[in-house]
Amino acid sequence: PPRSTLFPYTTLFRSKAKEQRSAVESIQLDYVSQDIDDDAVVDYIGYRVDFVDKRPSMLVRLYSTGNGWKIIGFEEFEED
Repeated sequence: PPRSTLFPYTTLFRSKAKEQRSAVESIQLDYVSQDIDDDAVVDYIGYRVDFVDKRPSMLVRLYSTGNGWKIIGFEEFEED
């Protein structure tokens, strides 16, 4: 489609993305674990992210097999 047709949609998505941003107050290590998966050692880390505007904290889960860290998920943080 022509560029002029896409303009309203790209503007809409940009404005919605800006509404969802929130300043981070703190990032804390929540857990570290290790597992053996198909003869490979996999490291897992979870970080708790707290926000300035007091929206619910998030838990960001990452894993590494030795080639760098990758995010595997994020969800609302639940106290134990």
